[in-house]
Amino acid sequence: MHTFIIDHFACQRAHKRFLWNTITGLGWAFWIYLWLPLLHAIGMLLVPHHEQATTEAFHSIQELFTTLTTHLSMTVLMIAAFLAWASLQWLVMARRRRTVQKQPIIRLHRVLQFMPDEQHVNTWRQAQRMVVVHDEESGLIQQVDIL
Repeated sequence: MHTFIIDHFACQRAHKRFLWNTITGLGWAFWIYLWLPLLHAIGMLLVPHHEQATTEAFHSIQELFTTLTTHLSMTVLMIAAFLAWASLQWLVMARRRRTVQKQPIIRLHRVLQFMPDEQHVNTWRQAQRMVVVHDEESGLIQQVDIL
């Protein structure tokens, strides 16, 4: 059994490995950046000047919560934008599907060189797969075979 190339990181192209490592490094840097205020607060609590350390630690923790709130709001905003985009795409595709389903197959006789009778049209409606042979130059349908 062959494994996918995605499972073999060393077999991928150099620019993809570089890009993936860069994105991973940026992710870790961002993760550490988020925790810097808390690490600063812990560091301030370990300082011998206890009164000043607690107020600075408190301000550092407030800064952490401000940063996390800002990032959370941006994340929620990005998720909302993605969901709006996905909903719009879904609505467009649903509208296209309804439009295609509303178009009767009888309109097909306009581009056919032969006039289909009602039996052919009913057979086409029930068919799941058809092979349509058409003229390369004019584009007119010459024959419809049902599989």
